[in-house]
Amino acid sequence: MSSFSEIQAGVVASTKLNAVPINNVERHAARSVHCNACCMQRLCLAADCNADDMSELEKLIDHWHPMPKERYIVREGDPFDGVFLVRSGSVKTCQTLANGEEKITGFHFPGEIFGLEGLSGNNHMHTAVTMETTSVCMLPLQRLVSRRQQLPAVERRLLLLLSELLNRKDEHSSMLSKNRADERLAVFLLELSGRFERRHLSSVCFCLPMSRTDVSRYLGLSLESVSRAFALLEKAQLIKPNGRMIEITDKSALASLAGAVLESQREIA
Repeated sequence: MSSFSEIQAGVVASTKLNAVPINNVERHAARSVHCNACCMQRLCLAADCNADDMSELEKLIDHWHPMPKERYIVREGDPFDGVFLVRSGSVKTCQTLANGEEKITGFHFPGEIFGLEGLSGNNHMHTAVTMETTSVCMLPLQRLVSRRQQLPAVERRLLLLLSELLNRKDEHSSMLSKNRADERLAVFLLELSGRFERRHLSSVCFCLPMSRTDVSRYLGLSLESVSRAFALLEKAQLIKPNGRMIEITDKSALASLAGAVLESQREIA
């Protein structure tokens, strides 16, 4: 168990990013999967589109080549030219702290959006790095703004995705208010569980695409504290970790530790 002072100080792992930039040749790809055939359609910008809207949306979106693990998509300070949607794989976003360390600000999965933070200052505020082989779609906002009156369904969906992103930021802030490392980890695992469930994946048995170092930098803890927290949850028979595979064995007890209410419990209430 980590000490209260260690958590309050927001100790993070010292490992820095070791990613490779993406060159222009690797970026833009010929469209191999159309929006109406994409498995992420129900979670993405095309969710509420009719056939005509979907055809127009495809004209706005740039498809990128699949990228291997540990490739920069954008870096902090890069000119803002649009927002990104994860089509497959996963992405982590990071910021550089005053002491030069990298703080992970979010993890993004298929159907989720990232990069909107750069809209206010015309520069990307976060660095985005692939955590595994990943495909993204890039939406230049200038194109969308010029067509927004013709695509109200896309605009509404973009606002919904923004709302979901803000909700995750709130959940992250709430998680950081927890004093104990095992409580923070419980919140994190439950939040991932819900996001996997929305993708029709198992909510109780899943693989973490991020390393424990990534987890520690997201939770504001040392790597040792995160390892002890995993061990505590396993000892309490709340989870069964096996490398990056996590099985949640007692979801209600995990939610109780996290101070959360499961969706099924909300419905009963």
